[in-house]
Amino acid sequence: MKDNQHYITKAYLDKFTHPESKHNVLYPYSRTQGSRKPTGTRNLGSAERFYEIYDGNGPINKLDEERKLIESALFASGKNSAGALAKAVYEQGFVPTPRERHELGRVAAFLRCGSPVQIHNTSMMCLMAHQVYLFKQMNSDLAKDLYRTKYGEQAEEKLQDDREALLQGTLCVDVKDEQQKQLGFFSYQSEELITNTLHEMKLTICTSHYTSFFLTSDNPVVMTSRTQPKSPGLRLKDTEIWLPVSYRKGLLWRWGNGGIDNDTFGASQTRSMNRRVIQWSYNHVYSPLRQEWIADAVASNVFNPCYGHYGTLQRFLDDHAAPMLVDSPSGPRLGEVVDLLAGLRSGAKLDILKLK
Repeated sequence: MKDNQHYITKAYLDKFTHPESKHNVLYPYSRTQGSRKPTGTRNLGSAERFYEIYDGNGPINKLDEERKLIESALFASGKNSAGALAKAVYEQGFVPTPRERHELGRVAAFLRCGSPVQIHNTSMMCLMAHQVYLFKQMNSDLAKDLYRTKYGEQAEEKLQDDREALLQGTLCVDVKDEQQKQLGFFSYQSEELITNTLHEMKLTICTSHYTSFFLTSDNPVVMTSRTQPKSPGLRLKDTEIWLPVSYRKGLLWRWGNGGIDNDTFGASQTRSMNRRVIQWSYNHVYSPLRQEWIADAVASNVFNPCYGHYGTLQRFLDDHAAPMLVDSPSGPRLGEVVDLLAGLRSGAKLDILKLK
């Protein structure tokens, strides 16, 4: 039996259908296939059994079932059940209460953590972190004791051989291919952190220029920073988090004095925010209407927001380590710092999600 699961919530995508769209569809643009035929939201941002998890007894759909419960609360838009998101979309001059601000942060965190980019990147981070952890553990007293028990006089030599193998990648921590995506579902562990951080930031509810509209994508929550354009972080003071929530409305979080604001963008600013969405998309951009500039912008976008596989720890040390003074019990000493994110960005890209 088919089970089409939305990694981008359908109730979210529904809010981008434009009144001028006669058939209630969106217009997808693909990095790999260009402009695609108009499609209803039921078949966008989804894949067969996307959230399926393998345990010892076979595949289960527990994660997707839990997601649907959250979606029913966060994306409700009925007259008597409208949540903060629906109010932000439909109520002119909406000023959310503190509880509603927190709920809007939950919407952004939920969409970000479930997006293909974050699932892929979390998987790549986990694989690297497991390799680093084991490499460090192989130098612990516990590891030395275990090797002495097992190998006797050859323990030290065997231990060094295995550490070298971990460094070179001939010995590695990994999971089966079909479970690499499942490893990426740990992305949801950052949901609470993102929600709470957004609650600290200033929120602006934005309206697009009257001649234009907002786009969204399969990576709808876009984090940008001028000082770290390829690896923005939540706590950087120039970080902005942009979430378009309908063809007319968007949410923008910035660091500042907190509070809430409303703003109407000009034509150039609307276009600028749409270009952010295009740049950080995984593969698909969803437009309320067809426009030629979108196809050109998607086709010319060379930035890939996905991390690559770490390859080997030796590659990280060779290509992404730099000398740095570090603290030690005996005082500052010269050590090395490794730019892990740069190492992941330069690694070989794997297709672990198998999305069209």
